[in-house]
Amino acid sequence: GADSYAGLDVAAFSNPERNQRILNELIPLFQERSGYNDKGWPEITQWLDTRAFPVHLLSDEALREALQPHRIANIRDAITRPSVGNPISAEYRAPWSDPSVVEENSVDLIMSHSVLEHVVDLPRTYQALYQWLKPGGWMSHQIDLKSHGITRRWNGFRACSEGMWNVAMGRRTYMINRQPASAHLRLLQDAGFKIVTHQLFLRQDGIRRDELAPRWSDISDEDLNCSGVYVIATK
Repeated sequence: GADSYAGLDVAAFSNPERNQRILNELIPLFQERSGYNDKGWPEITQWLDTRAFPVHLLSDEALREALQPHRIANIRDAITRPSVGNPISAEYRAPWSDPSVVEENSVDLIMSHSVLEHVVDLPRTYQALYQWLKPGGWMSHQIDLKSHGITRRWNGFRACSEGMWNVAMGRRTYMINRQPASAHLRLLQDAGFKIVTHQLFLRQDGIRRDELAPRWSDISDEDLNCSGVYVIATK
């Protein structure tokens, strides 16, 4: 039911043709009330009460309105060629470098999936998110805390010396920020958010404490073994 969307990025990766293909695949899934069939990240099946379509959240009446041909046409126009006068707005801003790219207190919902582990300046980013969100607005973030294939073991980057890590980074402007779950949760609260709930994804098959580089020697067992965190917060 949203009529305004803003996507923010540090580099322009969006592709209008790919966006159209994704839209074409999404429409029949909603029209057919398709259930949850494919694995993704994280694999959430074990926490679902059912794999069926969430009709208790998206009623037939709501979907009938959302899937009206004129609305789908407006969405298609918005992601292809944003124009003044379209009742649906879809903006893409890359790079975003200043909180002023979004009006203060104007956003109902902010969400990200496997994004915040890449952000270079986390404090500033969480402050910007707080500035954009309306009072009473909500945020949903899935944060992947694994090595993204940089090391053989999922948390092996915490065994790297700072010199070795700088070599791995090379001239990249971003890769992963290596911040643990507790840092994200603390920064959320420091920015002013109220954490409604969070879920940690813990595993025991990573590096051992005696393998840690000096920078991470004081990390908690929970942070050492946390491969991801899902958090819902509100302003």
